[in-house]
Amino acid sequence: MRFSRALACVLLLSLAACAPLQPNGMPSGMQNSQERWNAFLAQRGQEGPSLAEGSLRFGESGNTHRVTWLLWGNDAAHLRFDIQAGMGNTLAKARLTDDELLLYLPGDNRALRGTDAPDGILRRIGLDLPLSLHELYSVIQGDFSAALNHPRVLSSRSLESGNIELEIGTDSPRMPQIMLELDGHNLPVRWQIPRAWDIRIRYGEDALPRRIDGTRQTRMNDEEYRLILLIKTRQIKEGFPEKDLELTLPANVQFVSGI
Repeated sequence: MRFSRALACVLLLSLAACAPLQPNGMPSGMQNSQERWNAFLAQRGQEGPSLAEGSLRFGESGNTHRVTWLLWGNDAAHLRFDIQAGMGNTLAKARLTDDELLLYLPGDNRALRGTDAPDGILRRIGLDLPLSLHELYSVIQGDFSAALNHPRVLSSRSLESGNIELEIGTDSPRMPQIMLELDGHNLPVRWQIPRAWDIRIRYGEDALPRRIDGTRQTRMNDEEYRLILLIKTRQIKEGFPEKDLELTLPANVQFVSGI
């Protein structure tokens, strides 16, 4: 009996010694997910001033609109953004300076001013984006960590495709936990914001985003809101002079309350 008990203790100690743990006691599965997360955070994509352009289709199912867009700046905090419907028909112009967004509607000669937030003043003109303007610029550049600044991996699971799905979160109750799917190169191919957005990203041969698809349920009814953002060109620039980032408003412009 004593021998059996001694043997059992030896086996238990051996199993404990062989269990794949990090020094802090993290299981190997979570260790791998943390390594993948760290590799994701280390990616910076394309750096420096740039000009990107493409098209955007957005709206509720059966009532979508198509526009083209230009987004340029020296960094993510100082940007210009133009939305057009056809050649020479500018629907909106926006300027981001630090965290303040100025939006001008030439057709109505109106302007709105507010903070750069996904649910901010762009939604006032019917354009609902899952990202703020500076986050969108960062994602287009391939700097995903600037838009997904969640510091902790809460859980993970491996998918049959070979991708990994991470649940990441913060200490802030205002920033919900999200599900992030990374491919074999640790690029995000899907992220889900609970009770809000389901976003998928496709890439070009340069490993930079070429298409962003998003869906969400609208707040007013059960209609699904969709957007398809295509990045057609992306150009590295030496730097834009200040005048190229300015947004000059007419003297008689009407300001309306923003968000």
